[in-house]
Amino acid sequence: MEKAQNLLISSKDTLNSVTNLPLDTIILIAVFIVLFAYGLHYGKYKIISLILSLYVAIPVFSYFPYTQIFSFFAESEKAILYSQIVFFLIIVVFFNIIIGKFMVEEFSASGFKRFIDDGFLAAAGGGLLLMISYHIIPITLIYDFAAPIDILFLPATMLFWWLVIPFIILLFTFRR
Repeated sequence: MEKAQNLLISSKDTLNSVTNLPLDTIILIAVFIVLFAYGLHYGKYKIISLILSLYVAIPVFSYFPYTQIFSFFAESEKAILYSQIVFFLIIVVFFNIIIGKFMVEEFSASGFKRFIDDGFLAAAGGGLLLMISYHIIPITLIYDFAAPIDILFLPATMLFWWLVIPFIILLFTFRR
């Protein structure tokens, strides 16, 4: 009985420490966990396909001539932003399906190496998503990250690095 009470107290302490984290940290952790779980569940080639589809979706979305004209929800500024997010996700899913058709071979990784590879790929995909949220789809109407996160993603030099870093990670995790 005492062990159960200690476990309950420990879980309450853990819950309190998680709820005291800043929202920025919770968002970053959630994005990482979602991408990490996606990589573990569907395999390494699917998360690589997702990262590559994000790269392809950036210029397609950026140069699509009618993004300001249509709105799925309403005509307010937030509704147009939500419509842009939905449209960007549609483009990503479309290219993910196409790129996934060409990537038919599963990469041989198992055990701890698979966790490491999926972790690096999830971090690269999360960084790329945040870079997109800063520079391609300005989500500041929905949520504005704190200054330390802004420093990592807002400057133009960081835009360059967040476009390059996922390719470097792909290079090092792309072993058959």
